[in-house]
Amino acid sequence: MKTIDTKIINKYEIINLHPSLLPSYKGLMTQKRMLINQEKYFGFSIHKVSPLLDDGEVISQKSKILKYKTELGLINAHKELEHEYVFKELLKYLN
Repeated sequence: MKTIDTKIINKYEIINLHPSLLPSYKGLMTQKRMLINQEKYFGFSIHKVSPLLDDGEVISQKSKILKYKTELGLINAHKELEHEYVFKELLKYLN
């Protein structure tokens, strides 16, 4: 996984959308790990990028009950949840 150079992170405020409720499931394959661990909820986090992977200040999180049994089902549910809330949450943060 490529990360952003620390010089760029320190110069700009960079926002990331991550498909887990941070600090849980940092990094890749979040949906697969959630299913393996039989999590009861899934969601996303909008956070500021920091030099450490998925470790910046959390701006917003949204969650739902996890009803899906397959990775593809959970990935699609994440996309739906993100499409419903991300724009609204970013506008709240920017205003």
